[in-house]
Amino acid sequence: MSPPAPRSKTGRSADRTHRTEPASRSEARRAEQPAQAYGGSSVLPDLTTRNFLGSRLKALRSAKGLTLQEVADATGLSRTFVGMVEQGKSEIAVARLLRIADFYGVTIHDLVGTETDPAIELVPLQIARKVPTGEPGVSLWLLATRSSHISQPFIVELAPHTQLDGLAHSGDEWIVCAEGTTRVRVAEAEHDLRLGDSLFYPGRLTHGYFNHGDDPARIVGSVVRLGS
Repeated sequence: MSPPAPRSKTGRSADRTHRTEPASRSEARRAEQPAQAYGGSSVLPDLTTRNFLGSRLKALRSAKGLTLQEVADATGLSRTFVGMVEQGKSEIAVARLLRIADFYGVTIHDLVGTETDPAIELVPLQIARKVPTGEPGVSLWLLATRSSHISQPFIVELAPHTQLDGLAHSGDEWIVCAEGTTRVRVAEAEHDLRLGDSLFYPGRLTHGYFNHGDDPARIVGSVVRLGS
């Protein structure tokens, strides 16, 4: 048997290399660390998305020979705001981005996706693109990186008592409640979805997702490209 570690005059072990941090201090440190949402820090940062999106929008506008003012007038946004989005200097909420995409006749995937992926595509959540929603506690991920797909799969996460409303796009949409409960408003009708419930509705109808409960909710869905 090994001899016991020498003790100091206070009676404590002189070997301090294995001291255990007090539970209260370690718990406090853990509490200071922000909780990670679905996907955590592995999702591409918003700055990356903004720069990539801005360059796509500017290229589309230039290809069509449009001015910033013409795009602003057609989408109901300000010229300054459209310019800042093109420069990657401002985030854009998904509802506004849908207006621009619809004006150009493209999908959100066309704006932030890539064209270098194979026909069969595995998309780990680590490379899914997180799109700013403009709503605290609401996250939106695009689950395909290739814009040529006929469908646009996505995940929406809603923290308790949050919503994502005022959405409209040209493609038909199908969603399923993957966690919690969600109220979906389509035009003037409201539908309560529980775990496993699904809903389909045609394009161009204004819709929104609402979590009125005390638990997180998650929606998985897909938008079909117009004309597919």
